[in-house]
Amino acid sequence: MFASRLLFCVAALALAAPSFATITRQVMTPKEMREHRAVSNFLNAVDHYVVVHHRVTKAIEPGVMCLPDQTLAEINELADIPFDARPMPQEGDIFAPDVAEIFRDRIGAALRHQGINVWDLVAEMNEDELMASPVIVATPLPWGVGDRTIGYLTAGLPSLPEELEYRLVARDLVLFDLRANMVVDVLRAALPVY
Repeated sequence: MFASRLLFCVAALALAAPSFATITRQVMTPKEMREHRAVSNFLNAVDHYVVVHHRVTKAIEPGVMCLPDQTLAEINELADIPFDARPMPQEGDIFAPDVAEIFRDRIGAALRHQGINVWDLVAEMNEDELMASPVIVATPLPWGVGDRTIGYLTAGLPSLPEELEYRLVARDLVLFDLRANMVVDVLRAALPVY
């Protein structure tokens, strides 16, 4: 009886072996690798902004968190700097060139998927949006712009922490800090012209 069960198990493994052997490791294409790097860079830049401008508010006691001494020292040095004295964001800090390229591609794909013509979208914008001065990083948005719902455009973009959101101002994609009421970065000409 034991031998028949053993024989059954060996037969089952022998039949399953070819299916195990055909499993191959998927390799990322160069385009997928470029997108992965760009999105990772974007997320790291977003995390850095949020930590510097929202999360580090006071020094951390040693032993409270399992952090290397150097990291703890860096956090405590940052906590000593008043928010007003912390470095202000600069255009391109988060929407770096590699990120910009990927985001424009993804926004273009979302528009095509939704069957939206860019010029129709721009034509729907109110006069305040079309006549507003260009968006400037580290300042509030001009009055009356950037308040339209654009979830269908940003669905393919990385999720943001609760402090930040994507806004559309004319053809530009704005990364906006809700708590600080400030533009964190701008992706110029995010909407493609085609």
